Amino acid sequence: MSDRKGLVLDANILLTVLGRRVREILETYEDQARFYTPDVCFQDAQRYIPVISEERKFDADLGLAVLDQIGRIVEQVDRSL
Repeated sequence: MSDRKGLVLDANILLTVLGRRVREILETYEDQARFYTPDVCFQDAQRYIPVISEERKFDADLGLAVLDQIGRIVEQVDRSL
């Protein structure tokens, strides 16, 4: 059994991976904590990143690639469980 604490992230936090701070925190603490998100939150982030990227003049493909990388740190949990 793991001694690492767990933290559940919502879609709003996943959307902030477009910035640096949250991504850096996740990467810094990935060995000390486990991060989870309901699968629907990850789907929401995938849907809204292109919209936000267009509004803020960011590259949507880059934003989705970053979300994909974060998906290696944050475990998606089936919401029906």
